[in-house]
Amino acid sequence: MNDRTYKIGIDARLWNETGVGRYIRNLVRELQHLDTKNQYILFGLSKDIQEIQFSIFNSQFSIVSADVRWHTMEEQIKLPKILEKENLDLMHFPYFSVPIGYKGKYILTIHDLILHHFPTGKASTHSNIIYWMKLQGYKYIISQAANNAEKIITVSNATKEEIVQHLHVPQERVVVTYEGTDAQILNPKSQISNKENKFQILNSKFFLYVGNAYPHKNLETLVEAFAVFCHPEHSEGSQSINRDSSLSAQNDIKLILV
Repeated sequence: MNDRTYKIGIDARLWNETGVGRYIRNLVRELQHLDTKNQYILFGLSKDIQEIQFSIFNSQFSIVSADVRWHTMEEQIKLPKILEKENLDLMHFPYFSVPIGYKGKYILTIHDLILHHFPTGKASTHSNIIYWMKLQGYKYIISQAANNAEKIITVSNATKEEIVQHLHVPQERVVVTYEGTDAQILNPKSQISNKENKFQILNSKFFLYVGNAYPHKNLETLVEAFAVFCHPEHSEGSQSINRDSSLSAQNDIKLILV
């Protein structure tokens, strides 16, 4: 039995971002329950340090400031130096934006390969040429990161197949770990109260979309589909749609984007 204590780093710079931030916050919370043996160092932005500190209840966890933004040249040059100072046995990057010059052992979480299929240039403030260059940079970095990782964690078998196919990683190096549920979502105290019901959605019918509004989320099609649902008589092919009485005008139903 190996009684050695390992020093493990976790990139927590995206602590307050959307989906990846939720993944990191829940990962850190659950690891504190599961592992009281190894030492963990969280690398976060200075603006998030206090909030991260409030989330730590295990003395084996500590925080190091890493004020380096993702998707930047600074990340490729400065971040490896910050990580190497800590003499880590293993680093966990919970997002594809990895400093490819980092020489230590690491594992990588890849949530999806959406940008391989649906580039988000439509939402970019850069010119088409600059965006194309950044897209090629993304593809190069994620390919290098995946092929140099000790293991890759992903969230579904479908994404595992894409990683193997597009990034040419052996199947045995990709581990599927299904994502759980945020405990706060199941907390009755987090539910909407009547006093907080400023959008008047309680006791009404609605479709709910939770997420950001990048083009690959396909919100335009969602809005168009909702319009057809509410007013099928005005849509293309309305003759066939109107044969189904269940698709009569649905003016009392809302579409809520969060």
